[in-house]
Amino acid sequence: MFEGANSYCSNVKYRFGSFWYNFRWDDYVTLFEGPLSKAFAIVPIFAYLIIFNDALLDQFGFSELIGAEDSSYFLEDGSRLRFAYFGLIFLGLGQLLFIWRRPFVLKQAKSQSEYIAFVQSVFTPRDFIEVYGRIESHGHTTLYGNDELRQWESFKQQITDHTIVNYSYKAAIEKFSGLVRCLAIDHYVTYVKTRKTWLLVSLIMVLAGYALLSIPSIDLFFRVVESVFS
Repeated sequence: MFEGANSYCSNVKYRFGSFWYNFRWDDYVTLFEGPLSKAFAIVPIFAYLIIFNDALLDQFGFSELIGAEDSSYFLEDGSRLRFAYFGLIFLGLGQLLFIWRRPFVLKQAKSQSEYIAFVQSVFTPRDFIEVYGRIESHGHTTLYGNDELRQWESFKQQITDHTIVNYSYKAAIEKFSGLVRCLAIDHYVTYVKTRKTWLLVSLIMVLAGYALLSIPSIDLFFRVVESVFS
């Protein structure tokens, strides 16, 4: 019995460790920046409907669709608006927290491929030196670049030595594209794996918001089904 419990706990610990290691901000950009998450701006409208105009709650009763006066299945009168209101509150707060605490690399690009393009077009020699310095001091975050980084000294000379004949920063970026790519990927992944607790809190809030918004729809669905088959 205890061996089974220990095995189960070890399995859970392993799975959570694997999840937490791979938990990164860019995997949830679509969830946080979707159209419904941006509906936070209409929260005041729902608040005014709930507080100052109870008569409008009847418009959310769907009596004509149901064919009966009582259009609720398990919700009380007016609860649909309240669930929508608090659902949007949670969505909005989760989105604001995501925007506030997200790593700076996500402000520059929303995905790894976009960040590589950003680095190729925007990075300066100083930026590359800082990225390489972090890798040299703290090691790789990813497996990229073990071979490419051997070209660093040649690349550094090409982008910093203006006395080179036919000096061209753009040509150096193209010539050492593999090195540039691995530097960009390692830098990007390093930062999208930081501040994981903030990401988890944001994710919980947004999922709670979606859950609250789904409750009125589920209630209406069951009421429609009941009216059809009754």
